[in-house]
Amino acid sequence: MKILITGANGFLGSWLCQVATELHSARVFALVRPKANIGQIQNLDGLQILQSDYSELSLNEVLTKLLNEEGAMDLMIHNAGLTKSIHREAFFKINVGLTNRVVQAIQETGILTGKLAYVSSQAALGPVGLNGPVSAYGDSKLAAEQVIMNSGLNYLIYRPTGIYGPRDNEFLALFQSVKMGLYPCAAPKNQKMTLIHAFDVANNVITLSSQDFTNKIIHLEDGKVYSHSGMKAAIEKVLNKRSLMLVIPIWLTRLSLRTIKFFGSIFGFEPILTVEKHNEITKDWDHDFSLERKEIPLSIKFDLHSGFANTYEHYKSENLV
Repeated sequence: MKILITGANGFLGSWLCQVATELHSARVFALVRPKANIGQIQNLDGLQILQSDYSELSLNEVLTKLLNEEGAMDLMIHNAGLTKSIHREAFFKINVGLTNRVVQAIQETGILTGKLAYVSSQAALGPVGLNGPVSAYGDSKLAAEQVIMNSGLNYLIYRPTGIYGPRDNEFLALFQSVKMGLYPCAAPKNQKMTLIHAFDVANNVITLSSQDFTNKIIHLEDGKVYSHSGMKAAIEKVLNKRSLMLVIPIWLTRLSLRTIKFFGSIFGFEPILTVEKHNEITKDWDHDFSLERKEIPLSIKFDLHSGFANTYEHYKSENLV
């Protein structure tokens, strides 16, 4: 199998490359921006790195050259996108604009004979009970999905829930805090959350894309619903450390985020977390996908404990905790 992956050097992109080459014995063509950090993928056997700035001209040149040298791809995974910004227009410029260019390049070059797999997000679905996205990021991913569905290509759209695992630092601060004896909770204590390990996202994307499913939206999560007390207990078990749950009032968190945003606008940096993103991630995400699972079952390797243990081992190997 020949697979072309955009955004191949990022957190999930590197897992897609690793799982495709090591578990599925695929020939992988990793599309990255010039000067991108490729440390996580450069030594994978069966992987070839291609560079593009994702402009229309650059994409067409790279894909035409690839087609002439290697032939058409069996699968293209469009994973490149923007996940953090304080500017709504930035999400649409990257997540929608880039998706438009990728679709156009596929159509103009004929690089793809198989399916286009688009890595979206459950942010495009939105939290439980709110009937749609509640953030600019979610809006942009939903609009990008529409581009895929209107492309005329055979597609699968994947909507993973919160992704964690080695190489991702989103959970690092939480592990570090629990190690110091505190579990900070800046959300409702009874919030319902879902998660999935990056390996399981990558493996299901590649496995399901190789099957007969086509022109569908597939939601990815490990099948469990988690509370903050459950998350706290899982991290404590991995660290062999007890911690105190520190509940931070939501109003105080959002006041702090607004203050950070203000200073960021003055000093030219973008905060890791915004008020809008905090509002999104602190909602309930326990959607019922039972009917979908009957039609499209998932293969899940990591439950929360084994996934957190795997993540912690990576943090330790990098001297991060």
